[in-house]
Amino acid sequence: MMDGMHVEAINIGPGDALGPVRSVRAIAGHGLEGDRYFFPDGAPSGEALTLIEAEALDDVGLTGAQSRRQVVVRGVAVNDLVGKRFRIGDVECAGVELCEPCLHLQKLTRPGIIKDLIHRGDVVLDPALHAPTDRIDAHLRLLPSERKPIAQWLPGRCQRMQAHGA
Repeated sequence: MMDGMHVEAINIGPGDALGPVRSVRAIAGHGLEGDRYFFPDGAPSGEALTLIEAEALDDVGLTGAQSRRQVVVRGVAVNDLVGKRFRIGDVECAGVELCEPCLHLQKLTRPGIIKDLIHRGDVVLDPALHAPTDRIDAHLRLLPSERKPIAQWLPGRCQRMQAHGA
């Protein structure tokens, strides 16, 4: 583990209102139990778990729950995790693509938040790699590189998430 990288907050909820929890159960291929993006029948890639940098939130004056991202981390350049495998506690993850802010977030927060957060430390993770665990509440550490690269960003995913109220 690299010094200083840690989970600062975990936020889940069944709808627009997310709230902090101390730990959460991650189910491989489905997401985080109790969250709006938990898919009992299996989550599409890029729709089960998101990370955001605490430093980016500090700069724009939002909390993790207000950002609508499930895991807030500090001490790591989250955009650099795209295409890499890493662990958050016991959960193995892979950064799939940047998760850009949407109009729904702007409607729930304030005008200009999209511009303030675009390309700023916000990543979607691949749900298929998650190991079942009772806790995501620990340090974040990078794993050795894989020979096979992880899929990259596809604009259609952002549109699909917006259509579902993300």
